[in-house]
Amino acid sequence: MDPTRRRLLAAGAGLAGASSAGCLGGGSGVEYPDNESGAASGGAAADTAADGTVNERVGERVENEALAEVTANILDEIHWFATRYPDAIRTYVAATTRIVEAIIDTRERIVAAGEIDPEWVDALADTAGEEIPTASDPLEPHFSPEAFLNKTANRHLEIVRRFVRRGDTARVIEELERMETSFRSLSSRKAATERHPRDPINNRLRRWLIDDPTDPFVFGLRYPTEDFTGFAYDPMDVDLKDTATMRLRGDPVAEERRATVDERLGPVRQSADRTAELYVSIARWPTRPFDGHPDRLGGQVVHVQRYADAEAATAALDRMVAAGATEGRDDALGSTPWHRYYFPHGNGVMYGYVARAGEALIAFGFSGTAWEERVSWRGPLTDCWLATV
Repeated sequence: MDPTRRRLLAAGAGLAGASSAGCLGGGSGVEYPDNESGAASGGAAADTAADGTVNERVGERVENEALAEVTANILDEIHWFATRYPDAIRTYVAATTRIVEAIIDTRERIVAAGEIDPEWVDALADTAGEEIPTASDPLEPHFSPEAFLNKTANRHLEIVRRFVRRGDTARVIEELERMETSFRSLSSRKAATERHPRDPINNRLRRWLIDDPTDPFVFGLRYPTEDFTGFAYDPMDVDLKDTATMRLRGDPVAEERRATVDERLGPVRQSADRTAELYVSIARWPTRPFDGHPDRLGGQVVHVQRYADAEAATAALDRMVAAGATEGRDDALGSTPWHRYYFPHGNGVMYGYVARAGEALIAFGFSGTAWEERVSWRGPLTDCWLATV
């Protein structure tokens, strides 16, 4: 088959349901019967090219556009937290500190002169008007501090100008002191990171990860691409009638657990042309007081790989399929046609779910238990972003 035509056929298809008959390969000696329906749960059948690549039949295209979009958003947001967040916080702190310095300078000039020059207040307003966007822009759209900073500055400046018009120097000085206090409370690094948190992340990322952002879920993030780890949850949005206090000690998806996940994924992990890799552990907030390592929360791990483009992701799928086999499709989570993928593992077989979503490959649910023999295994996965599209 012509390579260009093959890519067109496979584009957007994710992992096709090929090799549903025959052996796994790799000398496993294990054989499986034909998939009688050709595809599971409404999926489409597929064929295998002579070179081993997997192709959707003509007219059977699965774009997974919604899943691709939200997954790309999640990856972009985590990459920003891993790489740009520290500089954004430093810029914010420096700019808001310059506002504090301008307030002090204005007040001291008034005290020294014993009178008020309205131009000094105008200069202070100009400084605030310049520094607030400087502080805010690096944090946008991940956070939105500009409106609050403007509201704070305008509230104080309105009062200052009122008493400037009345010639009430003492009241102007008093209000500038209050304005300094307000901006000092915003300009420290501690205040900046509390209002725009990365430990844990509590912004639009959490809303993308979970179906209902008010649900008490804990997401652990390991992003080896930038050697970044972190959590995403809202420490304040917890109904203590249904949950308990929680203290996490240790990194999410610690090395031992990650090694176990990698072993179960086997050939699913394809590094060629991969630009990012992400592990997301998904657990429900504990119902009893918890103080320990996050791995003890249980939950499940979703593995995401991002590639240079959709074609590279498709090539990675081809290599993966060549190392194992697929058996139809399943509606394991959401509306995505997740492909049943399996490969030889020791003396047995490892089973899991995989799909391509744009330039990303997503995998979850890998274990030695066959799909049809599992009972109530999805757990918190039913509430994560994979199940909402």
